[in-house]
Parts: sequence; structure tokens; C-alpha cells
Amino acid sequence: MMRKILFAGGLLVVLAGAYVLASGDTLSARGPLVLLASVVLGAIFLPNREWPPLGMLAFPAIVAVLSALAFWQAAPSVSTYPTVTLTVTGEKHPAALAAEVWMAGLGQPWQELSVKGFDGWASRGNAVVGFESTEKTIRVPGRWSEGAVIRFGKGPYSGVVEVATDGQRSRIDLYSPTPDSVDVALPKPVAAPISVPFRALSTFLFAWALFLLCARTAKKPLSFRYCVAYAAILTGILAWLSTAHMSAAGDVELLLVDVGGATERTGDATAFLGTGAGYAERLPLPIANYANQAFVVSRDAAALTLRTNIAPLAIWKQEGGGGAVATSLTCSPDRPLVAEFAAHRQASVQGVMSVGTEFVVAAPDLPAEKDGASAAGRRFLVCWPYEDGMLVAWSSAYLKYGAWTGPVGAIERVRINVPGAPAAVLRLSSSLLTFASLHSLGADEFAYPRISSPLSHADQARRFATSLIAGLCVLLLLPLGEVYKLLRMLRDRVQGSAAVYCLLIIGGWALFTIGVTWPSIIRSDAISPFIQHGTGRMALWYGVGYPLYISAMLNLGGPELSLLLKVLLVGLATSWVALRALHAGAKGWLVCAYLAGMLLLTGTTMVAATELRDAVNGVALSAFGIYAFALLIRYRSIGSSLPALHYCLLAIFGAMAVLLRTDNVVFVGALLAGFALGRGWRRTLPACLAMAVLWLGVTPAVVRYVMDSGDRGQGEMRLYKQSAFVNPLVGMLRGDALKSAERAELSETLSKVLKVGHSIEHWTPSDVVYWHETEKGQGTPEILAELQKAFVMNAAKHPVEFATLRTITSLKALGMDAASAWLAQKYIDRPFVLPPYSDYMVGKDAYWQSMVILAGYRPPIHLFPEMTTKVLSWYERIALGALQVLFALVLLFGFRRFPASSLLAAALLLRVAVFWLMQPASVFLYLAELQILGTLLPLLAWTEWRLRLAEGASCSLNLA
Repeated sequence: MMRKILFAGGLLVVLAGAYVLASGDTLSARGPLVLLASVVLGAIFLPNREWPPLGMLAFPAIVAVLSALAFWQAAPSVSTYPTVTLTVTGEKHPAALAAEVWMAGLGQPWQELSVKGFDGWASRGNAVVGFESTEKTIRVPGRWSEGAVIRFGKGPYSGVVEVATDGQRSRIDLYSPTPDSVDVALPKPVAAPISVPFRALSTFLFAWALFLLCARTAKKPLSFRYCVAYAAILTGILAWLSTAHMSAAGDVELLLVDVGGATERTGDATAFLGTGAGYAERLPLPIANYANQAFVVSRDAAALTLRTNIAPLAIWKQEGGGGAVATSLTCSPDRPLVAEFAAHRQASVQGVMSVGTEFVVAAPDLPAEKDGASAAGRRFLVCWPYEDGMLVAWSSAYLKYGAWTGPVGAIERVRINVPGAPAAVLRLSSSLLTFASLHSLGADEFAYPRISSPLSHADQARRFATSLIAGLCVLLLLPLGEVYKLLRMLRDRVQGSAAVYCLLIIGGWALFTIGVTWPSIIRSDAISPFIQHGTGRMALWYGVGYPLYISAMLNLGGPELSLLLKVLLVGLATSWVALRALHAGAKGWLVCAYLAGMLLLTGTTMVAATELRDAVNGVALSAFGIYAFALLIRYRSIGSSLPALHYCLLAIFGAMAVLLRTDNVVFVGALLAGFALGRGWRRTLPACLAMAVLWLGVTPAVVRYVMDSGDRGQGEMRLYKQSAFVNPLVGMLRGDALKSAERAELSETLSKVLKVGHSIEHWTPSDVVYWHETEKGQGTPEILAELQKAFVMNAAKHPVEFATLRTITSLKALGMDAASAWLAQKYIDRPFVLPPYSDYMVGKDAYWQSMVILAGYRPPIHLFPEMTTKVLSWYERIALGALQVLFALVLLFGFRRFPASSLLAAALLLRVAVFWLMQPASVFLYLAELQILGTLLPLLAWTEWRLRLAEGASCSLNLA
């Protein structure tokens, strides 16, 4: 009966979708429908189990209800689009040289625009232009997302365009003496009558199918693992729901309006951005033209009609985005507005007060730029409720702090130092044509307001990452439960005492690491993901996984959570390994000494405390490796299939690792082979193949989803690949193995991505040769292919020199400075020393201190700065990676005695091999997992060997 209900509901959804497509309406999203189809098909075709008692259905019911709320937010709506047409009027400004209408395309203001579908006007590169010889009126293609705009070009040859929306017409003069552009907001899609019933039906179907799936997993008696899994699901759903309304991302734009005689003052205002921890005092932001204002106050005015002598460039509103551009504007206390006008033209506004008195306010002239040809600043007309009436003011007191300049996602307040008290401080959003007022918190201090905005794909990905990490944090109760079980199994007093000492060592290390390095060790590269979070967009230089991870930390409470999570993961992993070794019969004092040596004499503390992608990656790979090791020795050694929960967790953890770094696929792939090819491989191979497909496809799929700006993502990936190829090639130009023809050919290839002479002069085996240091931009796919060919061909023709250069870089990264310098004598006649381990929490640089504050760290300085510096200096001197590589090489020959440990060693060596071949520089944290997992390898191998001996003895005893 329940399957019939599901089948009937699914059929209704399919028929409704077919009707929508046939009627010309559109679905806002199709991804949720794919999820709905998979859940419904699973509920229909998975085999039935015995129906659990009613008391066991509480968790499935709660999960289904909360999932329905989450699905309702993402469920596709059915929309009808208004008809929008563009008309070349043939009219023009008296100073215009022609009456052309240039259009750059349609799309979100921050995205790459598209002119696809604009048929009838002439194509000119990436734009289309309408003039006398083209069609007079064209129709805007019928689909666009909420918040989309049409961008028109402005210039000396531009005329007047008429924009008509379902019969409502407005005209825009596109003339400008200098090239410029203006965005015209498109109307929102209108919900079709079938939209709400369609969403309700699909949401109910999703909830019912999910309830049936969850009910089939209910077991009696209720297990700890079952409760934790459901708690993780519920936590993830609640995190998803809590991030449904995000504030608009983008630049910090502030506009100040003063009515206290600002025109008589000299000097400008200054703003300071602040978070919950404090203000970036060393980053003052000047607000120019504060004295350049003019205003009038209309008393007891219920509404004002304003007429301007020129059309505005754009209009901002408090809700719903901008309005149609026109010279007649209406505002009231409940509907204020902000309009921008060209800075280089004379502008004035005329209005009528409620008593019938007319007023005219002319915009003050702006000072000229240095070239004298253009005005310095932007000009706004503000109509704002003031006292018992309305304030009409011209203001150029505008501040813009670019979101790509520094982190802005954690800003909560603004302090403004002005010669007086402004009547209004407004936050503008140029991308949404929306503004909000800043409320006063005290003297010169204002709360930075939220502005609601439609969620982009990058925002949705950040929400999903937040939900996923919140759920996985709850799942950490499972390894904590395993540690507790092992502790209880150590009934011998000596072993039990040793276990307590081991846990005290690990706990002491955790407290020491958190106390000394709190809130984190920050390096320059760590700021980029915080910047991306504030822009609402995504860049791929650091991959896609790490920016999503940082956004999840910020959404869940703050960046300090990253330090706590990494320390917790390392502590749980080492605790499990230590207690497992004790349970296998290891001497207590030996395990305690081993742990103390690992935590004191390796870079484990630096890895856990540093906020950097490769540090997070090292902790993630170490945790994944130990988790895989635990499953291998527990299930695969006896040829048993893994429970479904572990298959799901392996798939999720592996996908997260691959998103952090694409080259992690060799590590997780090697471990996956151990699950696929062991005893009972027929049962495990299909699931392992499915995981392999997921891991190989997750990065391209996520990148395509979050990158809404055309080729920008691909261009950044090309830059990343270029940096991996150029270091050894430039090094070969410093050597003597190349013949003159080969040298000339290689120099010609490299000249397409960098300045060869500059790169040869400044090259060292341990530094990245960056393209931006040589004023070269993104290369084309053809240039990248040519560079890749040069990399392969020169490595094949001169293998000894290529291998020498790669080994020099690798030895430096592993901490073997003397060996690296000895090998490099032929190529470089000066010492190449890695810069000291930077930490901007203890630095004196004003810029980086400001960046740390704006990132949202609390506090933006270490608790014990001097001790932190000494600890970093200590670990920087003693942390090596060569010994761990040697451990792994030795374990390769022990597959028969300890196969799981040898598999871990092989996975680590594959990562080392990839970095030997491709690493662009010598960076200690590139292989950070060596400090944790690599150091634990001998203890893991000994534990596995003892367990296999015990299993063999048990089998012999049973046979006897």
C-alpha cells in the first residue's frame, strides 16, 4: 500500500513537470527533483523489512519532518516570466555622436554576462548593438534568475533605449562623454498558479519516502550508533535551516548624509570596520567629499514627488531591489530611496512640499580627478525620513571597501569619525540595488545591517558544507565511544594505568596546543578563503573544498572552531591508536614514550594549530587513514562486508578529502583498493566502484556548480597548474644539460606565462615562480598544453637533471636543508633559505593585523604571544618528514605481516611521489599528514601484527 502511494505521488510529480514544460513555464531548480527521484526510487525498490514497533518510529518521523522543511526551501517553484523588450528609439542627447544602443548582456551583476538569445541586433565581440540598420525592437530571452540585470554600455555614440515590461515603458539616455555602463534590473519571475501545489506535493512525497527509508533502518534494541546517526542527520538539517537567510555578500558600501552644515566644514570622515572582537584600528578608511552635500527638509510631508533634470544612473530601494530609471521619483517615509547620478554632469532636483511650497536643490560640484577630465567620486540623491518630514539631500560622502580587498563577511559594526553627527548612514548594495540603514550603537558607532538577497550557487554550497560539517561533528561521538570501549576492555591494572597516562599525555598536549596557539596560527594564504566568504563568490586557487570549510566554520560560530576541531581529531586518532596498541599487548611505558616523542619532536602541533589548507588537509588525511585502518583490521581481515553506515561515511570523507586537494585522490584511491580487493571482494566491489566514481567526479561537479562566471574558474585552474610546471623548467634553464636549440624552445614556451630573464635570475628550488611577479596573466588552454608538453618532453630527454631538481625541492620540503643545498650547488650559487614560519597573530604588520581582525578571530592575538613564538621556533627546527617516508618505505615490504599498515604506507608514498613530481615549491605543510599519520605508522604496524598473531593462535586453538 505504501509503495503504491509513493508510485502514485511520483507519477503526479512527473505529470505536473511535463505540464510545466509544455506550457512554457520554468522550474527554478532541477537538482532537488533529482534528489526526490532517488529517494522515492529507493523507498519503492529497496526490500522490505519487518515493520518496527511504533515506539521506534520517533526518530524517523522527526527526521522526515525536518527534512521536509529543508526540502521546502529548495523545492523548485514554477515561474512565469514577464515580457521585456528593448527598443532603439533613434533619439539621442544633443552632444551624442550617434543613437546606438550597446548591450553587454544579461545575468547577475557579479557574473559574466551573456548575450545569447538576443537576436536582431548586430554582434560586436562580447556585446550586441542596435542601430538604424538592425531590428528596432528585440525581446529579452524568457528566462533569468532573480536579481538579474541587463547591462547597457554608455558612451559618446550611445542614444536613448526604451525598456518595456508588460506594457510599462521607461526610457534611458545612454549618452556619456566617457565609456561607462549602467545596469537595469529585470523584474522578478511571477509564481505560476501551479507553483504552490507542485512544491507541496513534491515536499510531501520527499518526506514520506524518507520516512519509509529511515523506518527500515530502525533496530531493536536502540543502539548507540543508531542514535548518533540520527542526531547527526538532525543536526545537519537544523544547520541547513538556520542558514536559509544569508545577508547579501559583496563590497562594503557606505553613504553618509549630514544636515548640520557639512558644506561649511573642511576635512573628510573616516570609517573603521569592526567585528565582535574589535575594530581594525590600523586600517582607517577615508570617506571623501563629506563636506560636499546639499539638502532640504520637507516638514510634515506624507510623500514627495521629485523631478530631476537628468535621468539617474540607478535607483536603490530598501526592499525588492531598484526601480525603473526615470526623471520623476516618488518617496515617502515608508518607501525611501537612493538614486545615483552621473558625477560629471550638473544635476538638480525639484519637489513640492505638502504646503505647496516648491524647492530646488542643486547638487554641489565634485572636485576633479588628477587628470582634470573627470569628477572624483560618486553622486547620490537621498530621500529619507527625518524628524517629522522628509529629507532630500545630495551626498557624495561615499565609501567603498572592496570585498576582494579584505575579509568582510564577519563585519558586525562600523565606527565613523565625522565632524558632527550624520543624519543617516546607509549601507548600499550595488549588485542588488538595495540599501539599509545603520542603527546607532552609541557615539560614532553603528551596527552593520543585514541585507537579504537571493542565494547563489556558491551560497547554497556553503550552506550544504555547514550542514555536512555540523553533522560530522556529531558523528565524532562514534570514535569517542570506541575509545571508551577500548578503555573499559583494559581490565589489567598495569595496562589500565598506562592507558590513563596515555590519555593524560594527549589531553595535556591538546590543552597546551589550544592555550598557546589560540585562536590559531594565521599565515597570509589563510586569509583568501575568508575573503571569498565575504564576496559570496568562489575562487579556485586554493581549491573549492577549503573555502567551503572556512565558510562552514564561520557559519557555525567562528573561525576558532577550526582549531578546536583539528585538535579534537588529532587527539581522538592518537588516543585510539595508543589504546589499540595497549590492548594488543604493547608495553605501557613504551606507548607513553612514543606518544610523548611524537607530540614533542614532530610537527603535529604546528599542523593542528595552523589555519591553512594544507594543514587542514594533513589532519583530514590522517583521520581518514586511521579510520580506514580501523575498518580494514576489523572487517576486511575476516572477509566481512562493511555496514552501510561505514560505506556512506567512507564515501563522504573521501569526497571531502578530494575537494580539499584533487591530488588526494591517489591517497583515498589506494585505501579504497584495500576494501575492494580483499577477501569477499565480490560483495564489496560494486560499492567501492560507486565510491571511486563519486570521488573522481565530485570536484568537476562542485566546481561547475559554484562557479557562476563562465571561464573564470577554468582560468584559475590553469594558473594553478602553470605554477606546478614552471619551477623545474626554469631550473633546467640554469643548468647546462639543455642544448642551445632546446634552451631557445623552452625559453619561448615559458615566455608565454612569465618573464624568463627575471625568473632565471630570482629562481630557487624552494620558491614558487609566480606569474604575477612577471606581469603575465592567465594562459590559454593551448598555452597550458604547450607548457605541459615541455614539462614531459624535457623530463624524458634529461631525466637525471629533472630528477635532481625535483629531489632538491622535495628534500627541502622534508626539512633536509643540508642535503638539498649540497645537491643544488650546480644550479644556484647563493643560499636559499625558507622564510621563517610566519604567524600574523604575533606580527607587527598593520595590514595583516587588520586582516586577522576582519576575518573574525576572537581575540585577534595570541593569549601568550612570546610563548607562541618560542614554540613555533622549536617545531620549525626539529620537525622533519624524511624519517616518516623511510618508515613507509620499510613497511612496503611487509604486506604479508601487516597488510593494512602497508596499504597506508603505500597511500602515503603515492602522495609523496605526486608532490615529488608536481610540487611548485618547498612548503613544509604540503605533506602535513606525514607528521601525524606517518609518525603513527610503526605503532599501527606493530598493533596489526600482534592482532594477526592473536587471530592465528585463536584459529589454531579452534582447529585443535
